[in-house]
Amino acid sequence: MSKTTLSITLLCGEDKQPVVATSSLINFSNTLKSCLEDAQEGQSEIITLPLSSFAPEDIKHVIEWCDHHQHDPPHAEEPFEQYQQPDPTIFDVWDKEWIRSMDKFSIYALMEAANFLEITPLLETCAKAIANMMTNKTYLQLREEFQVETDYTPEEEEHLKNTLKWAQDLS
Repeated sequence: MSKTTLSITLLCGEDKQPVVATSSLINFSNTLKSCLEDAQEGQSEIITLPLSSFAPEDIKHVIEWCDHHQHDPPHAEEPFEQYQQPDPTIFDVWDKEWIRSMDKFSIYALMEAANFLEITPLLETCAKAIANMMTNKTYLQLREEFQVETDYTPEEEEHLKNTLKWAQDLS
């Protein structure tokens, strides 16, 4: 009996542009590994996965990251009780330059894709980049940076500022 080669095609964006998943992407993605396992049980040769929420460029960025890190040692999943928050100041040199080449909206999209595809090391890399964007900024600067609209009227906001003066001292 010959072994069947399985392939995964991701249909990205509203126009369902096909992007073929590389072996490095499949190896990193717990979501795609699960799809492959399900396909092997059903004897499918081609898997098509719709990803209309993600632009093809975002998935290509994910693939680029996976291809670069394909020879890294496996990422060890730690039980929640033992989880150590990654240090946001420590970046792989290539990751640092790669992330710097993107605008913040691309990083957000990349983070969403990494989360959906369950690629923990990439998710952590994106989280570090976003944490670095937030460092040493006041809440007003963060609102502007992340385009957060206030839900409060000017009167409510003034009342909060007066009530929570101690929080003003922190910024």
